[in-house]
Amino acid sequence: MSEEKRNGPLARAHRAIENDNVEELSQIAELQSWCSLSVEATLNFFGKEYKNPTLVQYAAFNCKSKCLKYILRRCPNVLDNLTDSPLSNAQIALPYPYPLLHIAVLGGDIECVAAVIRYSTLGEKDESFINKQDNLGFTALHFLSINNDYSETEGSISSVQREKLEKQYQADLEKRKRIARLLLDNGASLWIPNCMSETPLITALMRNQDLFQFYVEYLLEKHEKLNLKDFLEERKFEYGTADGHPRTIEECLKSNPDASAALEWLKERIFDNVQTRSVEVADLDSSDDPVSAIRNGTPFSSIIPTKRCGKQSCVILEDLERCPYCGTLYCQTHFSDHVAHCNK
Repeated sequence: MSEEKRNGPLARAHRAIENDNVEELSQIAELQSWCSLSVEATLNFFGKEYKNPTLVQYAAFNCKSKCLKYILRRCPNVLDNLTDSPLSNAQIALPYPYPLLHIAVLGGDIECVAAVIRYSTLGEKDESFINKQDNLGFTALHFLSINNDYSETEGSISSVQREKLEKQYQADLEKRKRIARLLLDNGASLWIPNCMSETPLITALMRNQDLFQFYVEYLLEKHEKLNLKDFLEERKFEYGTADGHPRTIEECLKSNPDASAALEWLKERIFDNVQTRSVEVADLDSSDDPVSAIRNGTPFSSIIPTKRCGKQSCVILEDLERCPYCGTLYCQTHFSDHVAHCNK
C-alpha cells in the first residue's frame, strides 16, 4: 500500500472506526463522501468470508457503536446508498447486498442495532424498514434466528472447554434475546417467509430452539394468537434436495430431535386456536393470570376448561358452539355476545 493511500482519508477513517474513536473520525474532511466506499477488510459470518465492506458496514458489524452513531447522525444519506455498495462473497463470487440492519444484527451489539433503527426511522415505528428483506427474502429477524455453531468438535473435549462453550452460548443467547425484543417491539414480524417459505419463527424452531421458546413467550406476553394446527401444516422447502419438494414442519421435525423437543414444549403452552386473554383460569389462584401460569410451568389442562362454556360464571356443558375468532366454546346464551366482542 502506498504512503498516500495509507494516510488517505479512507484509511484514516478506517483506523478511527477500528478504535471506535469519534474524535479522530470527526477530523476526516468530507466524511460523507467516504462512508459508502469499500475498505480492505473481511466480515466472517455463516461460515463464509465477505470481503470489502463499506465503512459503515464495517462499523455496524464490528460493534463500533460510537462511530456508527456519529456516521448515521452526520451522514444520513449513507443509509440510502448501501445497496450500491454490496458486500462481495468470496465463495460465491457474486455481489450480495445486505441491508445495514442485517449487518448490525449479525454483529450482535444491541447499541449498533438500536442506532440503525433510530436513525433510519427517525424515532417512529416503521415496519417496512424493520422487516426489510435481502435478495433471498431474509429479514433481520431471520438472521438473528440462525444459531452460531457451538457444537462440539469430533472427539472428546475437556470439562473446562465444555464449560467455556456453554458460557459462550448463554452469553450469545442473552444478546440475541435483547436484540430480538428490540426488533419485535419496533414492529419486526415473525411471520414473513423467505425464499424457502421459512418464517423467522420456523427458522428459530429448526436452528435455535432456545430463541424459539423466547419468541413464543413474547407472543404469549403480547396476547398474540397462535394456531398450532396451522403452524404445523405450514410448508417449508427442504434443504439440499434437487427438486425443492416442500414438506410440512411436522415432517421436517422427524429428522431434528432438538426441534422436536421444542415442539413438545410448544404443545404444552399453546392450545390450538385459543387466545390466552379469553381463557378461563380454572384451577389457579385469582392472583395468577394464564400467561404467568404458562410461563411458570402450569399444565394447560389446569388452565383451559374443555367442553364447558367459556363464560366465567357459566357452568353449561352441552350444546356449545366454537367462536370462529378465538376458538373458545360458548353456550347458546353467551355465544352471540362473545363473538361480537371478539370480532372488534
